[in-house]
Amino acid sequence: MNGGYLSFGSTDERSESARITIGAGVAVVRDIISTTLGPHGNDKLLVSTGPMKEIHITNDGATIMEHINVSNPAAKIFADMSKAQDNNAGDGTSSVVVLGSALYKACSHLIHEKRLHPQVIVDGLDKALQIILTALDQYTVDFSKMDTASMDKILMEMAMTSLSSKIVLNHKEFFADIAVQAAKRIGSHSLNSIHIMKKDGASMEESKIVDGFLLDKRIGMGQKKKIEKPSILVANTQLDADKIKVFGASVKVDAVSKLESIESAEKQKMLDKVDAIASHNPDVFINRQLIYDFPEQALRDKGVISIEHADFEGIERLAYVLNAEIASSFSKDIGTKSIQLGTCGLMEERTDLISGSSDPIVLFSDLPAKGACTIVLRGATEQVLDEIERSLHDALCVIHKVIVDQRYLMGGGCIDVLLSKFLLDKTRQQASSPVETIIFEEIAKAFLEIPSCLAQNSGMDPATTVASLKNAAESGSLNTGIDANVRTVGDVSKLGVLESRVVKEHLIKGAFEAVMVLTRIDGIVTNRPRQRGPDMRNH
Repeated sequence: MNGGYLSFGSTDERSESARITIGAGVAVVRDIISTTLGPHGNDKLLVSTGPMKEIHITNDGATIMEHINVSNPAAKIFADMSKAQDNNAGDGTSSVVVLGSALYKACSHLIHEKRLHPQVIVDGLDKALQIILTALDQYTVDFSKMDTASMDKILMEMAMTSLSSKIVLNHKEFFADIAVQAAKRIGSHSLNSIHIMKKDGASMEESKIVDGFLLDKRIGMGQKKKIEKPSILVANTQLDADKIKVFGASVKVDAVSKLESIESAEKQKMLDKVDAIASHNPDVFINRQLIYDFPEQALRDKGVISIEHADFEGIERLAYVLNAEIASSFSKDIGTKSIQLGTCGLMEERTDLISGSSDPIVLFSDLPAKGACTIVLRGATEQVLDEIERSLHDALCVIHKVIVDQRYLMGGGCIDVLLSKFLLDKTRQQASSPVETIIFEEIAKAFLEIPSCLAQNSGMDPATTVASLKNAAESGSLNTGIDANVRTVGDVSKLGVLESRVVKEHLIKGAFEAVMVLTRIDGIVTNRPRQRGPDMRNH
C-alpha cells in the first residue's frame, strides 16, 4: 500500500506486515546457511546464469551470502553482517548468521506473543550482550605463559577445528600445519605478508610453503633472469604505444605523411614516459597493465627489466612485501615526494618450484617484510582450488588472531551452552524485572541454536543432544561439547575442538548489533528507481 502519498511504483509496509517481511528474509537466509555448519555440514553449488556461467562450490557463509541474489532487505543486512565477520575475524561467517537469525526469531516472538515494545527488547538485548561479554572472560583460557610445544599444539588444534567444516576435512592436519607454519613466520605482522598462489592439475597433498614471494609471471624477452638486491618500481599505468588502436578511434588524413606524424607523436609520448620511469633509476619495472613491444624495448635499452600484467591483488601484496608504493605517474616535477622503490635480496626466474610444471615463475627472496612467504595450493580444478583458498584463509585468520591475542574458548557448542546458562543464572541472581527476565530467557534459548544445528548436521537428535549439554553445564562441566565424529557429547578439551576468543566475540557482537537494528524497524518503504527526465535523455 502507499496511502495515496507515495509516488506510483512505491510501496509502504508497516507494523506487522513489515516485521513479517523481515522475518521471512531472516528465515530464508537461516535455512540456506544452517546446513553448512560444523564438520558434517553440506556444501552449496552456486551457479551464475550470467554470460560467464560462474560456478562456486562452497560452505563458507560469507561466500554464499555474497553470491546469492536477495531482494529482501533483512537478508541483505545479514549478508553484510556475514561479510563483516569475514573481514574482521576471518571465520565464523556461518555461525553469525545462525545466531543472528535465532536472536531475531526470539525478538519476533517477544513482540508478537508477549506484546513487548521493540525498544524495551532492544534495551534487553544490549544488557544481555554486556552480560555475555563478561561471561566470555570467565570461560576464556589464556595460554600466553605456556611452553612452545604446548602453544604449537593449541594452534594446530584450533587450525584443525577451523578446517573441520571445509572441503579439506580429510586433509585438515596437513593444511593446519601449513597455516600454523605460515602464521608463525609473520607473528603479529600483517597477513599481507602471506601470498596464496593456486595451481591446478595436482593433488592437494602437493601444496607447500615457499620462502619469499612468487609472482606467476615471466621476465621480458632477452632480459636478465636473475638480479641481486634490485631496485624495483611497482606501477599501475598504461604502456601501450598506439592509443588510436586501443580505443578503436578512426582518423582521417589527406596524406600518409600526416599519419606518420601522428604515430611519431605517439611514440615520442611513450619515450618520454619511459624516460620518466628510468629517471627513478629502477633495476626492475613491474606493471599491473600490459607493456607493449615498443615500451618494453625502450626499457630494455635503458637497462630496466620489465614484467607486465601482474594481477592487481598480487601486485598490491608484492608492493607490501617489497616495501614499495604502487605508482601511476613518474615525472619528478609532480609533487615533492619521490616514488618509493622496493627491494629484496634476490629476484630470479625459476622453473623448478612447482612440481609437474615447467612454466617460468618469478621468485623474490630475502624480503623486507618479516616472514613473507607464498603458499602454493594444488588441486584438481579451479573450483576446488577456490574453496581450498577460502578454507585456508579462514584458518590463517584464526591462527593469526590467536597468536596476537593468545586466548581460546571451548568449541563444539560447549561455549554456547555455557553462555546460555550464565545468562539465566545472572537473571535469577540479580532479581531482574519480570519483563527483563522474559527477554533474557528468550535470548538464552537463542544461544542453543548453534549446538542444535551442529547436532542436526552430524546426524544426531538436536533436542536430546542439547539437553545432554545443558545437563553437563548444570553439573559444573566447562568442557562438554559435541563430538561430531562419533556422534555423541564428550570432553572437547581432550578432543582439541577449540575456538578463538576474538572470533567468537566478533561473532556475538555482530549478531546482536544486526538484530538490534532489525528489531527497531516497524516500516519498509520501497521506492522504484528515479526516472530519467527528458532533458537527461538528450545528454
